[in-house]
Amino acid sequence: MKQKVLAIAHPQFKAGFLLAGVDFWEVDDPEKVRKMVRKALESGEYGVILVEDDFEPYLDYRTKNLIYQSVNPIFFFVNLNPEHKVSVEEQIREIVRRAIGFELNVKT
Repeated sequence: MKQKVLAIAHPQFKAGFLLAGVDFWEVDDPEKVRKMVRKALESGEYGVILVEDDFEPYLDYRTKNLIYQSVNPIFFFVNLNPEHKVSVEEQIREIVRRAIGFELNVKT
């Protein structure tokens, strides 16, 4: 079964994710994120689930444990704010590190 990528984020990011071929679930109420995460986890349809990191505080302890222990799908909290302290490169490096279990340093 081919698995897809899902993004759970604020509505303003919808077009970009859809153009990239990523399924998108729009969050109109941060309190609903917990249910969305559980629904995505249980569906078996997604291999990678990106959750906007603004929503992490709205997740309860049990849901966070499910996310952190899940390997299929693998979850990533991503910051979509361009003014964020952590660069996109650093976020991608962390995603790769979590996916393969160690960090790769590439010299250019």
